[in-house]
Amino acid sequence: MNRIPRLALLTLLSVTPLFGQTNQPDSQTLQQILVELRSMHHDLRLSQTMPILLAEYQVQQGVVARATQRRDDLRSKLAQIKSKMSEVDTQITKTEEEALTTSDHDQKLNLTDMAENLKSLELAPLKKQEQETTNDLDDAENTLAKEQNMLSGIQARLDDVVKQLQPINAPEPPLPASK
Repeated sequence: MNRIPRLALLTLLSVTPLFGQTNQPDSQTLQQILVELRSMHHDLRLSQTMPILLAEYQVQQGVVARATQRRDDLRSKLAQIKSKMSEVDTQITKTEEEALTTSDHDQKLNLTDMAENLKSLELAPLKKQEQETTNDLDDAENTLAKEQNMLSGIQARLDDVVKQLQPINAPEPPLPASK
């Protein structure tokens, strides 16, 4: 009777290492499966992020285009104002020179009044308009720079997502041949 418990104990001890050995590869396999699932989940999240980033990029491109157009319009407006100021300034100079060269006292007074009217009624408002447009242009250029930085940030995020979605061992695309 003593033999049966010993035989049972011996059988139990010999089977125990077998369970431990089969458990190890199963654990490694499960670990590999878990790593692969996490990788797939990460890729899925990235692929879902891509359309959102593309839409954000397109919207931001529109914002940059409008900011660029506003800046360009203000530059054009400022150039027109400066051109008009130059014309008025030339008119004033011409009128003042005429007033200095005329011998008729009444005509001299009329020309002097005309020059003063040109200065106060045309040149002064143009100078004010030039200052306002210059301020608006500065604001537009700052806004454009900010919007371009935002566009660059979105582009960097898109580039990062594309890099992450590419297979690790993917061959580099060939460089275009130079002519």
